[in-house]
Amino acid sequence: MQKSSEPKPEDVVIEIDFDVISEDWTRYKLKDGTTIRIRTPLMKVFESKGKGPLGYPNIGIVQAPVVISAFNASQTGPPSNIIPKPEEYSEEVAIIERHEKEQEYRTQDGFTIILKPILVKAFKAPKVFNPFGEPVYQVQTQAILDVRKAR
Repeated sequence: MQKSSEPKPEDVVIEIDFDVISEDWTRYKLKDGTTIRIRTPLMKVFESKGKGPLGYPNIGIVQAPVVISAFNASQTGPPSNIIPKPEEYSEEVAIIERHEKEQEYRTQDGFTIILKPILVKAFKAPKVFNPFGEPVYQVQTQAILDVRKAR
């Protein structure tokens, strides 16, 4: 018996269009006074044909976090002209304030996609400064995804 090369309808994936409803910054204050801002822009949405058993679309997304930091003048130093190795980010800096915002997108079929960027951890490379004299951080982020039905 010969197998059919035709994909099953639920295996067909298509890219779908969406509109940006909101893309505000999520902000975190670190113990050393630094503010970290994160946004996770949605770049692409893919949907397989058909809906899941609860009526939600089966989607996949492409997103990439954007991370910006703000410092006060007392935190700056002379440019180091080096790129720190992973092990040089030895100082974990505690998060003391969280102001988390959801980012909202609407698909062409009316579903709402919510992305919530989260700062998990922040590490500083002590005594290392970028070409602008700013301290250098490495951060771990996650994006929480929620799909809501059309109203």
